[in-house]
Amino acid sequence: MKGYCGQVKNRDTLNKCASGGLATALIEDCLNRGGVCYGVAYTPDLYGAEYIRISQKSEIHLLQGSKYVKAPLTSELLNSLCEDLKKGLYVVFTGLPCDLYDVTLHLEKENINTDNLLKIDLKCNGPAPCEALSQYVKGLEEENKSKAVRIITPYKNPSCLPVLIRVDFENGKSFVKELSKTDFGVAFDYCKDEKCYYCAYKGENHKADMTVSNFWGIKVNHPAFNQSGCSYAYVYTKKGEEALENLKDFNLFSDDAKKRVSSLPVHTTTPEKIKEYEYFKKNFNKYGLFKAVKKQKGFILKIKRLLTR
Repeated sequence: MKGYCGQVKNRDTLNKCASGGLATALIEDCLNRGGVCYGVAYTPDLYGAEYIRISQKSEIHLLQGSKYVKAPLTSELLNSLCEDLKKGLYVVFTGLPCDLYDVTLHLEKENINTDNLLKIDLKCNGPAPCEALSQYVKGLEEENKSKAVRIITPYKNPSCLPVLIRVDFENGKSFVKELSKTDFGVAFDYCKDEKCYYCAYKGENHKADMTVSNFWGIKVNHPAFNQSGCSYAYVYTKKGEEALENLKDFNLFSDDAKKRVSSLPVHTTTPEKIKEYEYFKKNFNKYGLFKAVKKQKGFILKIKRLLTR
């Protein structure tokens, strides 16, 4: 395994990306080569997320940014991927580690040649359910008396820290807040799928050619540091290395991946945390997002008081 980090040179592109724009650079390179790309976009109503296929540079913006929710991996999408590879197209597929595992199994089952496929998984902390995003956006629409037309996560203003969420509305209003301090941010922290507790894709157990993430904790004196973001890539295959070497207009630096491997995906937890997750999920299913958040804050405060006695 090798480590690389850096960011796209174009400032406007960098500000639109979740971190340093490495995934965007790989997607753009694929399209320049006449290929197609698969990744996650918000649904048109902004109440959820879905895997989509793009073939034009004008569509790249749909895949940029973090979605924080689980997108379904449909049979239609998998069939489309198979057809593209059968045609000999160069394909980049970006998704969660568990989804890349399912994609790999499907392609093996269908006996599809994957020489032209670059698989990228994302550093994952366990996604929230789409219903949490749906309830949150609908709540903001009610407060602002207007339909949401765009979500930017993270919103860089101008730094990538703290992680902000921005929602724009038809009436010209905008909502900006630190993600962790929103009700949706609480859902992202506590409303995990049960299988995320015992994820099978921790450490180096990946089916992707590389794992891409934000370079959290990068030091100011690191040559790749940029306040607008820096991407990190854990590269597992020669195909992944070659894809990075082919990039243009990208500041790429080598790094010692062994020093970062402890922060590799994905979600890890403790018995205490599982109790918190189960408490939130029970209330979420019964009362909905906003009441569940209120109850969760009281529950956590109670636990902290018990632990400090």
